[in-house]
Amino acid sequence: MLLDHMKIYKFIKITSLLIILVFSASCASKDKENDETVVKKKRINPNVTEKVRDSKTDGLFSKAIGKGSGNFEFATSNVLWRASLKTLNFMPLSTVSYSGGVIVTDWYGKNEDEMIKLTIRFLSNDLALSSVEISGFKKVCNLEKCTITKTNSALNNEIKSKIIEEAKILKLKEEQKK
Repeated sequence: MLLDHMKIYKFIKITSLLIILVFSASCASKDKENDETVVKKKRINPNVTEKVRDSKTDGLFSKAIGKGSGNFEFATSNVLWRASLKTLNFMPLSTVSYSGGVIVTDWYGKNEDEMIKLTIRFLSNDLALSSVEISGFKKVCNLEKCTITKTNSALNNEIKSKIIEEAKILKLKEEQKK
C-alpha cells in the first residue's frame, strides 16, 4: 500500500512537472511572437515621405497637375478663403478646415436672445457665386426656451456676395502686385 502511494505521488509529481514545462514553453513562444510584433510595429519605413508626396488625395484647394503631383496650394494664395476669413473677422470661429473646405462660426449676436451661426463650404476655387455655399442658423431665446431656425436665403446671399466682392478686391490687389 505504501508502494502504491509512492507510485501515485511520483506519477503526480512527474505529470505536474511536465504540465508546468509545457505551459512555460508555450508562454515563452508567445512572448517571442509578441516581441517580434512590437518590433515590426515600431519599424520606420524610409519611403513614407515619398508616399505622402506622391499621394493622390489632394485637398479641395490643391492644384494637382498630372497624376498626383502632390503640388499643394496654400490657404494664403486662395482669394475665396482669405476673403471669407476677412468678411467674417468679427465672428468667433468654431471650426476652420482649409483642406476640408469649410468654415463654421460659433454662435454670434449682440445679446444672448438672438444669435446666428454660419457654415461656409467651398465647392471650387473659381471666383463665382456658385463656388461658395452658405448655410445659416438663427437662435432666438425667450424665457429660457430657445428655437433654432434656418436663416433666410437673402441673408445667406448677402454674405456670399460680400465674400465674392472681397475676393475680387483681393484678386485685383494681387494682380497689381505682379
